[in-house]
Amino acid sequence: MRTTRRYSLVVNKEKWAELKELARLYRDEKNFHLNYYNIDQKYIQDKSNIDQQMRNVRSGFVSPNKLQARQWKICQKDAYQTVDKNWKAFIVEIKHMVSRQKSKWTDSEMHYAYWLCSNAKRLASLHDGLAPIPNQFKVSYEERKRVQNYLRRVVRRKRGLRPVAKLSRSLILDSDMYSVVEKIGMYGKKTQFIKIMGLKPRKQIVIPLTGYSNFSGNIRVILDFQKHRIEAHTTSDLIEPQVPATGAIIALDAGISEVFMDENGKSYEPTFGQTLTNASEQLSKTGKVRNKLHALHKKSSKHKAHRIRKFNLGKKKMKERKRKGQLRVKQQISQAIHQVVKEHKPAIIVTERLDIRGKAKSKKMSRLVSYWMRSALKERLEFLALVEGFHHKQVNPAYTSQMCPTCLFVHKGNRAGDIFKCLNCGHTDHADRIAAINLRARYEDPEITVYTPKTVVRSILHSRFIADFERRGNVAILTTPSVPGRTDMQSKVCQSETPLLNPNIVNEHGIEMSHLMIF
Repeated sequence: MRTTRRYSLVVNKEKWAELKELARLYRDEKNFHLNYYNIDQKYIQDKSNIDQQMRNVRSGFVSPNKLQARQWKICQKDAYQTVDKNWKAFIVEIKHMVSRQKSKWTDSEMHYAYWLCSNAKRLASLHDGLAPIPNQFKVSYEERKRVQNYLRRVVRRKRGLRPVAKLSRSLILDSDMYSVVEKIGMYGKKTQFIKIMGLKPRKQIVIPLTGYSNFSGNIRVILDFQKHRIEAHTTSDLIEPQVPATGAIIALDAGISEVFMDENGKSYEPTFGQTLTNASEQLSKTGKVRNKLHALHKKSSKHKAHRIRKFNLGKKKMKERKRKGQLRVKQQISQAIHQVVKEHKPAIIVTERLDIRGKAKSKKMSRLVSYWMRSALKERLEFLALVEGFHHKQVNPAYTSQMCPTCLFVHKGNRAGDIFKCLNCGHTDHADRIAAINLRARYEDPEITVYTPKTVVRSILHSRFIADFERRGNVAILTTPSVPGRTDMQSKVCQSETPLLNPNIVNEHGIEMSHLMIF
């Protein structure tokens, strides 16, 4: 399943006022039903929202906010699902705390605790005072009490406030509460319109949409107060993935100056670094100014502090600026992936493992990497892999930008920024391209898996370099390496007959070769 976001054109004042009122009443109606389901006993007794809905229908329920029947029913369903998801999310947190009691509790107590946490209504019953007793296994009264008392304390301490709808900016519509029609304009252009059930019977709110897509099932309508338009979110099945034409395996190194560089030296979205720098520096500049204002706020009188807090320390513009910057970053990531797919039509795209973070060399670099959102890069790759029909494989990135693909020599001095120059054989290239070449080789490496520790990788690479050194008979003439796509300048460097230095000889950089281990 995927979520499609559709935008409308700017909505006129009359329709916008009606949409705002509809969203406000939807929020109030949802809070009315949330007050009911926030009572644990009420939530426990209903298997689903249908139980309370049928009771309301039989009793002739009338919405306190004057909503039509279908509207208050969808509000009630939304409220029930909100409470249910709140309990289920809380269970995930509690399970981590239960796992820490393994050394203190018996196996029966651990079994009983996990049994209680396996169902939201069981945990709600426990909190309400009626702890359920399992029939599938036996647990003594003392063990039950110990577990129940612990879980009740955790729920009281950790759960916090019950869910409540605060913002009046979204509403859910089922398939009978909206319809989509198409009209052909003067120049033969098709325009989609969405008709939304309004507050008055048999009167719909007609809103023109941008673009074109199919709508089905429940949709969520979100009001954009800044641009006076709506967003319609709908879910649909993924299209059938295309079959790759070439079935190639492409390795990509994720960088800071560009989104990717492949093993042929081509960069994708080379303006990516400037996008990151502009967004990061703007946030850093804003943060420094706000820090000064926070300090002034603490020292000022009550009246002045109130003015600073009201007019200078708001977060609305800052959040919107950050959102736009992150949106631009995600757009460039998607564009880069589409460019790779269009050019290579790969069967497999190989990248480094994207869910690990290393220590940055400077605060600026740390901001750039943080703003880059490697998790977003991984998410887009995995999603587009389903859509475009390729597989995304991650490999161990240890030393891929420090290892020479020609002589297998590894040293941190091989790389200086974006320039790679091997201290052993003199092979020169772009550091990101070297990393992509090594990532491609790492994909078919049976010894180094994605989870192999860095120290083990270092040992394996060092032993390979020594073995290759001995195979060459300690002295070998370096000819043109079998690395495709090298420039003329790089070929001249590699074609110069430079002997592989003896381990006991000091190289041109003044470093004794016996000490040039892998760092």
